[in-house]
Amino acid sequence: EPDSIWYKKIVISELMANSTAPGSRIVLSAAGEHQYGDYLELQNTGAESILLSGWKLQEYGENYSSEYFTIPQTVLDPGEFLVLCQNNRDFSVIYTNALSAHPEIKYREVFTDSWGYSSSGNQTVIIRDQTGAMVDLVFFKPSVYKKIIRQGTKNNTSVVISDDIFVSIERNSLQISSLDMENWTSSACDLGTVFFRQTEDNIVNNYTLQIFASPGLRQSASLHAAKKLQIDIRRGDFIWSPGRQNFTIEITVNKACALELKVFSKDGRYIGTYLKNIRAGDNAPAKIFFNGGSLAGRLKPDLYFLTVTAVNNLSGETAHDKIFFAAGK
Repeated sequence: EPDSIWYKKIVISELMANSTAPGSRIVLSAAGEHQYGDYLELQNTGAESILLSGWKLQEYGENYSSEYFTIPQTVLDPGEFLVLCQNNRDFSVIYTNALSAHPEIKYREVFTDSWGYSSSGNQTVIIRDQTGAMVDLVFFKPSVYKKIIRQGTKNNTSVVISDDIFVSIERNSLQISSLDMENWTSSACDLGTVFFRQTEDNIVNNYTLQIFASPGLRQSASLHAAKKLQIDIRRGDFIWSPGRQNFTIEITVNKACALELKVFSKDGRYIGTYLKNIRAGDNAPAKIFFNGGSLAGRLKPDLYFLTVTAVNNLSGETAHDKIFFAAGK
């Protein structure tokens, strides 16, 4: 658990650990070839300016080796970003579209060219303040990078590219732990064309891409179209009778969320809550058994409706559905 006084004030908000593979994927520009595009983005979420002096970035590799990098002294104003990059020259060219559109972006060279980010192994990154206390950390693995499909060119021929290259991962909510990998999304935006060369099966191919990671911007457009939270209850004849007849409802939601079930009379009068904080998976049907529970004594023979509310705890998004059921004697 982070123990710095700056915990939840300076946070890791985005990271790119999959931009280029030296010798196989190189970004091209009029200024030459560039291959070091990995970065880590910090943001000041507090209400006051914070001086980062004597701060360190600590990286753990898959073999538990640890390496420290010094963060250059910087003042971060409220809401401001600091991008810790691998190589100033390469970063300024690879992300020239983002920097041209947003010249206020601060970036500092921190890592060496042998920085340990790798798409082939698990990584842990820790930010420490001048006392050595932990400010924030993130653990990530290759699977968090999702392949996306976008239009581009290969050797001047139009192609559809399906890959996870040049895609960063961005923290959706700065209030939710950075260790919750459901809180990270593959991210980039359209800021202009990027040219790169990639060696595949010993053949050098030239590509263009229109969508690229965007350091220092919040929130980058997700490459996965945001799904609207939807809830569906399988319809049927629902009849309940105390001690004699119960029923099961099948609920499907398209995102991981929590469910709450409430009972109302047919004229809309609130009877009570049947269940709450029931976990539902991503498109995995949840079967809920209705036996009246603590509401049994309040359910007289009549027609009622059962409302189901789904809440996505990550975004706060909600969705609703309801069914009618009959209560017998």
